[in-house]
Amino acid sequence: MKKIIVKAPAKVNLTLDVVEKTRKYHAIKTLVASIDLCDEITIKDRKDRRINLTVKGIPMDCEVTENNAYKAAKAFMDKFSTMGADIKIVKNIPLSSGLGGSSADTAGVLKGMKELYNLDCDLTPLANTLGSDTAYMLDGGFAVLEGRGEKITKKQIDTVIYFVIIAIEQGVSAKESYLEFDKQKKTYKQATDTAIKSLELKEYEFFKSCISNHLYNASIKLAPEIVISKSNLERAGATAVTMSGSGSSVIGVFFDKKERDNAYRKLAPLYGDKVIRAQTI
Repeated sequence: MKKIIVKAPAKVNLTLDVVEKTRKYHAIKTLVASIDLCDEITIKDRKDRRINLTVKGIPMDCEVTENNAYKAAKAFMDKFSTMGADIKIVKNIPLSSGLGGSSADTAGVLKGMKELYNLDCDLTPLANTLGSDTAYMLDGGFAVLEGRGEKITKKQIDTVIYFVIIAIEQGVSAKESYLEFDKQKKTYKQATDTAIKSLELKEYEFFKSCISNHLYNASIKLAPEIVISKSNLERAGATAVTMSGSGSSVIGVFFDKKERDNAYRKLAPLYGDKVIRAQTI
């Protein structure tokens, strides 16, 4: 029996601009980065076409066959005519948090299945059928995502950014956040291009001023605790705080590891395992 282990990292949105609304979706432009908060995926081959999925850590919030990791394995098996797999996920990325946990697992399963069955294939077309940012999650790193998230421009940035993440219990549905965004009819200045330029120039203080998320005012209507998390991060010493994705995770951004760790120590007694230390990878 062959076994493959894949680390599936989360991502953070350092900016999120809602550029326009088409008839089918909201077009966005966002600066994203992979972080060292990971789910661990173990995949073993089978002699039949069955797929078994078990999840440990944070429990699944849906039926097994509705889980995106399961769907990814089945789509891979059907596309490339392979046998099935036994898949175990140790889940560390909080659900409905804006940290890309579902897409990370989807991409991780695709990569693991490719290695498991020793195939030379491009996973990008299949990844794009399974989620708007799944193709980005195949390689991760710093990137600008556009459209629905499927248009990827990689960025060669060697700066390490440190984070304190507060992942509250209440998740936020991206669909509900966009509906509330439309209802509010507010307009915001786009920040992504300026943020990238300042980061590339290592103008870190200016970069902090660019950090923003157009969905913030919509998501706080759905999960008001986001506002409390933001305030607590600021009181703990984070001078730049934003929401990742549509929430509900709130992230404090640091360029000094000691400052990050000091903020974490202040928040740990209040949030316990809901506060997470991370950094870009």
